[in-house]
Amino acid sequence: MNIGKCNPLSFRPSIMSDPNGLHPFYLQRFATNDVIVLQAICDDATAVSFTATDMVSGATTSFTATQAQLFDGSYANTAEVSGLPEGIYTVTLSSGGSSYTSNEFEVCDDNLDETILIDYTHTGADGIRFGHYFDGGNIVFHLRLQGGFKPGGYQPQVEVSTYRTQMQELRVLYSQPYAKYQLTVGTANGVPIETVELLNEILSLDTVTIAGLHYVRSDGEVPQKSQSMTASQLFHVTCTLERQESLDGDQPAPTPPTPPTPVTRTADLEWVVLEDNNYVWEGLIYDTSTSMGNVTTPIQTISMPDDTTCLKRTSQPVDLTGFDASDLKVRARYQGAVAKTWRVAVTYGGNTILSDAFATTWGTATYTLGDKTFRDGGGNVVSLADYIGEGMVFTLYLFIGQKDSPGFLFSAYPVDITLSHTS
Repeated sequence: MNIGKCNPLSFRPSIMSDPNGLHPFYLQRFATNDVIVLQAICDDATAVSFTATDMVSGATTSFTATQAQLFDGSYANTAEVSGLPEGIYTVTLSSGGSSYTSNEFEVCDDNLDETILIDYTHTGADGIRFGHYFDGGNIVFHLRLQGGFKPGGYQPQVEVSTYRTQMQELRVLYSQPYAKYQLTVGTANGVPIETVELLNEILSLDTVTIAGLHYVRSDGEVPQKSQSMTASQLFHVTCTLERQESLDGDQPAPTPPTPPTPVTRTADLEWVVLEDNNYVWEGLIYDTSTSMGNVTTPIQTISMPDDTTCLKRTSQPVDLTGFDASDLKVRARYQGAVAKTWRVAVTYGGNTILSDAFATTWGTATYTLGDKTFRDGGGNVVSLADYIGEGMVFTLYLFIGQKDSPGFLFSAYPVDITLSHTS
């Protein structure tokens, strides 16, 4: 009969115990309201019983086990031991004429200030390799240990990505702080080697909570043991853990929404200046997938020729049926020394409307087209909303002077269309 290694009570000495038979005395402690989940894995369907015995009065309490057949033909017998009054107990497991008795353990309501309750289960199908049947996470085991998290075990961490400017100033691209916590187990006397084995196996499961909060071992950390005193068979144990804060709380972790099926748009994109100048930038291929997210054209940085009086950038046709004017934005980076003006033309259904000129500033800025005034060919104010549909083309004009330096740099998303809904 296999009685499982991960039970919170020890029914057999560890194979790592003293080879000469010296086994340390250790009194496992539980609260009166704790639930001690025990499980026996048996080769056949013979019934299994669990009986708790009060070591002072001799009173016994029996607990019924539920049985489930496993994929390999064996049977898992699981029982919950609870409701025991304060006292010193053992539990006897009996099946088919064989029996095993656990080490003594204590049930009490005091001396619990320095203990932590560890709840553990496993949702994966491989849980049985740890000597337990978890039923996909429906069976949760509980272990109370003397220990906790000391302030000195707090280790602040950060995942950061930076780059340096030409002036060697650091800029942050991404930064996310987090922390590591050192779990310390064992008071002055320590814990037996079986507890070290058990803790290592518990931390191999996919769902572990300590005092109600989710933790996971950090980067392959294993429990580290040190003898509580010379020649002692009891140990102090430490292990570095990390929080899983997204799993904490009464509700399960949120399931990310399934995005709409992506739509791939492909078009040739060419940037050109006005008709009075034959300077043409290299052709670009616009190829992006979008699921009602951002439709953007790629950034290109260029150096302006001396004789250019107006820069014209034209987008590929896009289908924005059903979207609002407030969704349409142009983002540009301007690095000239003198303020310039913009105009944006929108062509739809063979008709073109042109915005009033608006100023641009040095640096990167986003301009909402829905905030701009547009006029038709006769100078009449029109609504941009009437020109939103399939096959829209955006043309962006930047007005410059002929005396501007050829080295003046300009780069932009000629069309940065932000879609704020998925209708």
